[in-house]
This record gives sequence, C-alpha cells and structure tokens, in this order.
Amino acid sequence: MSSRRTFLRQLGGAVALGTLATTAGCTVPPWIQAGASGSGFETRETALSRDTFDDYVARMADRYGDGGVWGLGDEPDDADTTFVGAWTRQLTTGDGHDDGTGTLILADFAVVCHRLGPRDDADGQRHRYWLWAAAAPTASPTADIPFGRRSVTPELRTLGVGVAFSDDSIRATSPDRPVTTPGVVDLAAVSSGSDGLVGRFPLATGTVQPEASVTWDGDDGETDTEGDDAGTDTDGYAVEWTGRHRGSQSLNAVCLTVRPADADPETVSFTMGSRLAAVGYL
Repeated sequence: MSSRRTFLRQLGGAVALGTLATTAGCTVPPWIQAGASGSGFETRETALSRDTFDDYVARMADRYGDGGVWGLGDEPDDADTTFVGAWTRQLTTGDGHDDGTGTLILADFAVVCHRLGPRDDADGQRHRYWLWAAAAPTASPTADIPFGRRSVTPELRTLGVGVAFSDDSIRATSPDRPVTTPGVVDLAAVSSGSDGLVGRFPLATGTVQPEASVTWDGDDGETDTEGDDAGTDTDGYAVEWTGRHRGSQSLNAVCLTVRPADADPETVSFTMGSRLAAVGYL
C-alpha cells in the first residue's frame, strides 16, 4: 500500500448496519448506522475550470448557507495569488434507493489550490490548499415507516476531508490543534501562525480534529513517530469533525505547501480523501 493511500486510510472505511423489528403488527423502520468514503489521485487535468467552480460555489451556498465553500468569508484574494484549480466530491449514506429515498446524509467536499507569489529560486513554488466539507441530513417520506410518517432526522457523526502529497512539503496548516468550542472558528486563531492561514466557518457542536504533516513508513504503513526510518514520499494533512448533530455542519481548513525548487511549478498533483458517517431511521 502506498504511503499516500495509508495517510488517507484514516478517512476510509464504510459501515452499513441495520435491523428491522415489528411492533403491534407494524413494520418499524430500521435504525441504520452508515458510512461512506472516497479517495482519488488529482492533477491539474482533473480540476474544474474557473467558471465551473464559480457555479459550484454558488450552488453550495444555496445548499449550505454560511457553511458554503468559503465559509463566513470570501475567496482569498491576496496579491500575487493565482487560482490553479478546484476538485470536488459528493458522498451519501444509507440505502441509496433509485427514487432518492433511503439517504441519511448528503455531503459535499472540495479542495481549492492557489499558487502564491513569484517562485523562490532557493525554496521553490508555494501553494495554498483550501479544504472544505459540508453535510446536511435528508428527510424524505419512506414507505417502510407506518402511516407514511416522515423519518426521524438523521444524525451526522463524522465528516472529514484530507490531502496527501508526493512532491510538495507542507509548511503550515490551520487548524493545527483540536477545536471544541461552538461558534465561529477563525482559522487564523487556531494555527501556530503563518501568512495565508485565514478563513472562518460556523461550528454548531462537536470537535474538529486535525491530523497534520505525518509521514508513514513505506513498508508497513505504520506511523514513524521518531522519524529515523520514515518514508519520505508523502506529506499529508486531514481534518475531521466528529459529534452528534441533526443539522447541517461544515468544515474548513487550509495548508501551505512548497514544491522543490527543481520541480515544475505548473504541475499540481495530490490525493484527495473524504469521509462521512451518520445514523438514523430509514
């Protein structure tokens, strides 16, 4: 298993369990705990165009409100910043019936890359990767529920997004510490401090936990905490929300990377991972 896949394994794994019971001659809808995950290798060729991405941002703002791609702010518009590309995903949990019923949670994910400033001949090209995830419960009438009642609102349990690089080295991330206080999360305030780590998003409840800049041993996939025998082919960053929430929740994070001075500054490649878990009646 590659180090890149090993890093994103923390965002992997899917579970779908349910039981069906009967009460007083009626069929009781099953209580489901379900998860979904995905990962894929991305390049500039797989990115959305600027116009397509702008349309996507507008749709996500309609769907999630303040929990859209840019959270409570606007797209960073720093001097000498160039939009490189954006990559998106969507996951659902539940049975996924063809008629659209049987879905507990719908979640959307995006990674947005900007090139920062002129290339430094000594240090290499800098990039900023903006990570976003948002999820909302779905509540559709389900035939399995007696008398056509609407299902109980599903409960979001896990929401995560991450990136892993084989060429770039991560220099700074935000958040770089757990966030547990509900309210507005200010990315500039939950980082050790670096230019470009800005953004705000609403946290209704739960905990935001970062997994920053770790390298896995290329042989067995285990984390080398000492660093003596660590592989050097992957640097990664993931952030995950966990909790119990029956409403929508979004998540933002940002990481700054540097590409080696001898690498092509126009090339972008990374692995994007996403994860979702929920419980509820179907």
